[in-house]
Amino acid sequence: MNSSILYTLQLNVVFLLMISFLITRLPVVQKILTGKKESLWDRAALILLFSGISICSTYIGINVDGMIVNTRVIGVLAAGLFGGPAAGIGAGAFATLHRVFYDPDGFSTMACALSTLIAGFLGAFLHDMYTRTGYRNLFVILIAAGAETLHMLLILLLSPPFELARSVVSRTALPMICLNSFGLMIFMFVFNQVCVQRDRDSAVRVCEALKIADSALPFMRQGLARGESLDKVVEIILRSGICDGVLFTDRQAVLACGSTEGSFSIAAGDALPQFAERLMRRGGFDTDVIVEESERAAYQFSRQQQIIAASLMVRKKTMGCMILIVKKKLFSPEFDAHFAEGLSNLFSTQLELAEMDELKRQYRAAELKALRSQINPHFLYNALNTISCVCREQPERARQLLLTLATYYRHTLSNARAYMTLREEIECIGNYLVLEKARFEEKLIVEYCLECSMDQLIPAFILQPIVENAVKYGADTQGVRHVSLRAADDGDYLVVTISDRGQGFPQHILDGFAGAPYPQQHFGLLNVDRRLKNIYGPACGLKLHSSPQGACVEVRCAKAQNREFIEENMSCA
Repeated sequence: MNSSILYTLQLNVVFLLMISFLITRLPVVQKILTGKKESLWDRAALILLFSGISICSTYIGINVDGMIVNTRVIGVLAAGLFGGPAAGIGAGAFATLHRVFYDPDGFSTMACALSTLIAGFLGAFLHDMYTRTGYRNLFVILIAAGAETLHMLLILLLSPPFELARSVVSRTALPMICLNSFGLMIFMFVFNQVCVQRDRDSAVRVCEALKIADSALPFMRQGLARGESLDKVVEIILRSGICDGVLFTDRQAVLACGSTEGSFSIAAGDALPQFAERLMRRGGFDTDVIVEESERAAYQFSRQQQIIAASLMVRKKTMGCMILIVKKKLFSPEFDAHFAEGLSNLFSTQLELAEMDELKRQYRAAELKALRSQINPHFLYNALNTISCVCREQPERARQLLLTLATYYRHTLSNARAYMTLREEIECIGNYLVLEKARFEEKLIVEYCLECSMDQLIPAFILQPIVENAVKYGADTQGVRHVSLRAADDGDYLVVTISDRGQGFPQHILDGFAGAPYPQQHFGLLNVDRRLKNIYGPACGLKLHSSPQGACVEVRCAKAQNREFIEENMSCA
């Protein structure tokens, strides 16, 4: 084996390795490495790039008896395997033309040119197979060895005289097959390692974003109105070390900000920076925010810092923005951009959930107000009529009834709490029954059996509509209303049973609880059932029991409920 041939081929391989490291930094190559769709101009750039590599390999080759020993096949095969059919065929065609015009009178020119063109088509044809195989190194070695073997055969067939061709092939075949195979493997390995490293860097960014999200999302769930919560989010993001500064804004002002080095002079409460205002007008995401010189607060640090801004969206409306400050020398356009965009999307989702929480709170408040408004106005008329009848003969009793009525309405209409203790609920029901007893006198009999803690919290006005139903519809055949109210512990549940001795529930109400269409005028019980299930889950709610001897409603509430949830709703207006 001629040492000069081996040295030249090694020089070619080293040259290609240097080129491979450099071209992986080019935008067009980066686009393919990230799996993005390349344009027509990108494909043209790839063709020119790999054609140039093959042509350079020809120039730095060595002439052995009229045959140029080089690594041209590496550039052509790599174009097809990496860039796809268009790049492979295009690079092969340009490299072939150059080989023909480079040494038109060479005895191996036709064989070398034809083998180069075939190598281009071979790389293009095997592109999909290369991307799918799990044994890429072996696959590349076999392709290069096959292409160079074909090259040697073409020289023997198309390059007379045969004795000269045989002599040249015997001296060059082994080093060209071995080093071109090894060189192509290393060349493609560099590209693959860049992809692997990019995947690792991307995974690191994803992990960082998820860690930040795990810590920060509970605070973002409280919405943009809570400045102290946003301060916590800023602190969490800065601790990650990915950026040097963070700002959160709404549509009018800076809500929270912080930096690791005090590199900018923007503070919470400042007016919205102009660059943030421009972003929110158009919405979306910007990895290279331009700060005008007139924006003094931001212009100085923007000269050495990269500003990444992302809109915070709620139901497709821009509610504010998140701004990250990164040192320009450490800025990675792709990874930092993906990190910021992913984080802003997660935060936007949490802001939507915060809005949903607020809507749920308002819904619960409206539901509670609706329950209060369902107090039967006929009860007030009847109570006043009863008191007016008592005034003449029993003025002291009338006075007590008026005080009871005032206490009852003060409790039901002015109490803004969503939860109250069982004791408070029973007291409210007691006031109601005192007034009803004044009306029905001996025809209303009430029994209490309370065998549980009276400090247990229950949703406000859960029992009231059920007791009203028992009084209204629970008369027996003699016109006597027997109302029984029992409360007892049942493991993790509080069970309150309200029963009467009337005619039982009509069939359409029982069917409604079983899923049938429910009568509009009897939605009270169904609303109570749904409210309990929404709070405690499907194990709780109402159970109806009915017979000709009377109706019974079993109310089941969980005792081991989420205390934070209840405390959050204690002041629900």
